[in-house]
Amino acid sequence: MSRLSRIVRDQPESPLERAVFWVEFVAKHQGAPHFRTSHRQMSWIQLYSIDVTAALTLGLTITTTLFIFALRRVFRKG
Repeated sequence: MSRLSRIVRDQPESPLERAVFWVEFVAKHQGAPHFRTSHRQMSWIQLYSIDVTAALTLGLTITTTLFIFALRRVFRKG
């Protein structure tokens, strides 16, 4: 475990130096727009995958309904 700990902690710079680098990087590149996520351009339907959820729910509902209908036909009395 101590060997693995040394491997994980082996970093070329301190956390403070890394933070200073990224602050300077963002300031140098006017806010670094290339690092921003694409969710700002997405509609809320795309962002929360409403269309995928609706399609899966519809498919599950249809499948369940057909399964129940088939069971009623098979086990019909009389």
